[in-house]
Amino acid sequence: MERKPETKFEINVRIGKKITKLREANGISQERFAYENDIAKSTVARIEQGVVDARISNLERIAKGLYIELPDLFR
Repeated sequence: MERKPETKFEINVRIGKKITKLREANGISQERFAYENDIAKSTVARIEQGVVDARISNLERIAKGLYIELPDLFR
């Protein structure tokens, strides 16, 4: 059976959940994570909720702050 491609919304939610899981596993609050990675807290919150299309520049900062490679966010 063929798998249906993910919608843009589903991709955003999946990436957001992964970011939240990794950030929380490192014991870092959204506020601290945002500050340390030079991203607005509201931007981090919206990305984690999957309600915004994140810019690559923000995803690069997030990946670096989580000590992972950028492509790992999409896996």
